[in-house]
Amino acid sequence: MRILAIHEVEEYIPRVIEAIEDSDFVQVETGIGLYAAIDLASQDDINVLFSGQGPDELWGGYNWYPRVLGRDGRQELRRRMWEDFTRADIETLDRENKIALAHDIELSFPYLDTEVVDLAMSVASELKVSSEDDRLGKHPHRQLATRVGIPDQYANREKSAIQHGTGIHDVLDGIARRNGFDPVLVERVGYRSDQPEW
Repeated sequence: MRILAIHEVEEYIPRVIEAIEDSDFVQVETGIGLYAAIDLASQDDINVLFSGQGPDELWGGYNWYPRVLGRDGRQELRRRMWEDFTRADIETLDRENKIALAHDIELSFPYLDTEVVDLAMSVASELKVSSEDDRLGKHPHRQLATRVGIPDQYANREKSAIQHGTGIHDVLDGIARRNGFDPVLVERVGYRSDQPEW
């Protein structure tokens, strides 16, 4: 494990913006953790990496899915999961591929293989998100992880977006505040993230 210093996170900001060709805060903050990991892999002469993109959409891992289920029912949950999956190219895969390309690393997406997608879509949503109180989701995925030997602390941990799990969001908030950006300034300049509101 490597812990980045605040100045290293700050140095990654323009590199990520250049690599992903986007300055949207959500895209940048989610890109920094990935950029740092791919940067370290590149320094170790690794040229192919596996990405874990796909299971949350395919197996029901996002924390808003139980709310969709409770508010709109199973059919809407299934529709919403598929819609999220089909939007992944715009919201995630493009960003990840651009970051990998900046390091001459190839990303492989095993969860996006058509056989995996077909299998996941054939599994009933009741097995993926059990109820509107289900805070974990992805139950078949988690059970398989446990069965193949992934420790329970990892197989059954709650989902956390990369920017929160890595602490990047809070670090960027501190950097922004140190440089005079606060909620009043953000409101005054009219900055609005395109992050979806669920």
